[in-house]
Amino acid sequence: MIGVEEKQKEKSEGLQLFVKYKGLEELSYEVLHELIEVINFYDPEHIEIVWKYRDEFLEAVE
Repeated sequence: MIGVEEKQKEKSEGLQLFVKYKGLEELSYEVLHELIEVINFYDPEHIEIVWKYRDEFLEAVE
């Protein structure tokens, strides 16, 4: 089980990455590996992106 301190550290790291890439206009290899957990391609019109720090990002924009 992840402790409260570890969760806070993960949140902080996630938010720092989103701030680092603020205003980004294109994806690079580095950005993909830092921010994205997985990209699922179902068909050409249906793609799912799973973010590594989704919860932290949602908290920041609310």
